[in-house]
Order: sequence, then C-alpha cells, then structure tokens
Amino acid sequence: MVNPSAPRLTNNLFINLRIKAGIVVLLISRSSVYPSPTEWTTILRHWPYPVSCKPEKIIRKQPDGQCRHYLRGQWLLQANLGLETSRTDRQPINIYSGNVIN
Repeated sequence: MVNPSAPRLTNNLFINLRIKAGIVVLLISRSSVYPSPTEWTTILRHWPYPVSCKPEKIIRKQPDGQCRHYLRGQWLLQANLGLETSRTDRQPINIYSGNVIN
C-alpha cells in the first residue's frame, strides 16, 4: 500500500525500499502506467554501491480499487558501504525509503 503522506515525486512516482535478511527489495510504482526503464536506471545509478538488476513488472490492486504498476528488483545487501572511508565531501548518502510493500 502506498503511504499518502510520503513525499511526492514526479507524475505520481513512488519509491519503496525493503531490506530484510540481507536482501534489498526495490519497488518503484505509478498508479496509471509502469515507471520507465530510464527511471529504474536513474535510481540504481544513484545507489551507494554498484547494482545491476533487471526489474520484473507487477500490478497490485489497491484498497480503493485502482491498480498500481510496479517495477520490482532485488539483490544482496552490500555489508560495507565504504562509509567509514575518508570521504572529502562529508555529505550523507540519501536513499529515500518509502513505505513497505508486502
């Protein structure tokens, strides 16, 4: 289920992230159409470590009767993100974490 209080992205795009037992599950979704492959690639390009994952397409019916279109991918969590290295920019790594989709 999509959290209505989550920050809004362009054209009703939502990003959902779940990490459990060392597996990362990423879902990006829209209510009317599937997100584009370019959007999927853009999200993975900004991941804090290299990820190569082909998404699968999923459609789920929402409580309001409408369908939501998802791109879903999963991969192993990288244990060491290199955050303890001597980074010079000292900026935090931002990953938006929306609500969890079961």
